[in-house]
Amino acid sequence: PGVAQHLAFQVNISDSSSVESLFNSIRGASSLPHSIVVNSAGIYASVPLVDCTDELFDDIMRINLKGAFLVTRAASRDMIRAVKELPTGGASIVHVSSIAAKGG
Repeated sequence: PGVAQHLAFQVNISDSSSVESLFNSIRGASSLPHSIVVNSAGIYASVPLVDCTDELFDDIMRINLKGAFLVTRAASRDMIRAVKELPTGGASIVHVSSIAAKGG
C-alpha cells in the first residue's frame, strides 16, 4: 500500500553480524515487511587451479557461498514472520550470479 520504496545497502555478506545488522536496518527503514531481497555480491578470480592459494579459495567460498547462505537465512527469518502481512502473501529472494562460473 502507498508509495513503493526501494533501498540499497552495502554490507559485508561474509560476516554474520554484518548481515544481521543489515536486516535490522531494513526493518528500521520501513513499517512494512520486505517482500524482495536481491543479493548480487560475489567475487571471481581468473587463476588456474594449480595457482589458486588457500586464501583466495577461502575468500571465494566465504563471499560467494557463505554470503549467500547468511543473506538467505536472515531474509527468510524475516519473511516467514511477515508473510501474513504482505499484500500478495509471498516474498522473493534473488541471488545474482556470474556467467564466469560457466565460462571461466
